[in-house]
Amino acid sequence: MPLYGPKAAPLASSLSQTPFTFDDDKESDVEIRSRAENQRPRRLPRASIYHSISWILGFKEKYSLLNFFVCGGALLGFCLARSISMNPARTASLLPPGEWFWFGTQLKYKVNLFIHIYLATLGGIGALFQFLPAIRRRKMILHRLNGYGVLSCLIVGNICGAIVARRSFGGELNVQSAYYILGLMIVVSGSTGLFYVKKDTRRHRKWMLRMVVYFASAISGRLIMFAAASIITRIGTYYSVR
Repeated sequence: MPLYGPKAAPLASSLSQTPFTFDDDKESDVEIRSRAENQRPRRLPRASIYHSISWILGFKEKYSLLNFFVCGGALLGFCLARSISMNPARTASLLPPGEWFWFGTQLKYKVNLFIHIYLATLGGIGALFQFLPAIRRRKMILHRLNGYGVLSCLIVGNICGAIVARRSFGGELNVQSAYYILGLMIVVSGSTGLFYVKKDTRRHRKWMLRMVVYFASAISGRLIMFAAASIITRIGTYYSVR
């Protein structure tokens, strides 16, 4: 019995069933790219500038640069505003009433006051550069040298500030306790961050950030003091015993 192979399809029918595509019908690469660019969300010019500055400074998170400008700018502005008290001729007029009676007559208070002013101002300005990722990643030696300088300034400056706190803002017991606790928190945070500097980088950054936050609490403390002084003056019946 003869064997037959598969039935061959006619040439005309096979040609009619084969789909033909021409190069002119295909979408060119230029058209694909232009369509992708049109579908991509466009950034505003201001947003592009913001992201460019954030990239230059080394920030990766979206709101890191904004937090740096707000918090770091407040600390820088406070340090620059209080830098005029570095001039001994103007210190007496810039202090609250009654403080210069103690700071100007007793040497131990006067020396510690100026040490506190100078070191706290320099340490606060230098602390801003410690939180720039571009310096921390690309200039490690500069980051370490500046970090040791900031740590020394803040710790020594706050110890001197704790000595001055005995007569600061009237020398009430609540004021003294607040300054002593704040100075202790700054010294402990800085020492703990120094302990983790080569053991755990993540914990080192956390403790250093805590130290700067505690140090910058003087800004909110001054605002609260100004508001409290105005309120107490309007009340007129508040008395304090020292």
